[in-house]
Amino acid sequence: MGINNISLDQFIELVKEYEATDPIDFGMVRIKEEEAFSLVCEHITDTLQNTLPGDRELVLAVALAKAMTESMILNMQRTQNVKPTRLPPS
Repeated sequence: MGINNISLDQFIELVKEYEATDPIDFGMVRIKEEEAFSLVCEHITDTLQNTLPGDRELVLAVALAKAMTESMILNMQRTQNVKPTRLPPS
């Protein structure tokens, strides 16, 4: 099954099923879970439809690495009670 073979709603449901294994805390943000998943899944679908088939795996790997790094940093900031700031350029 490929991304082009399922509907946006099916894609969102698959993501929500996966998310259930490591739930996201939506309690502190002003966006509903359904809206967040819908926005992200629609963006991914659009991006992949505009990417050459041979490049899709690399695009997904890059996006996943970026998202996981961002998630790790945000979790570290949250658990260490650190406000996000930018370090000055070196």
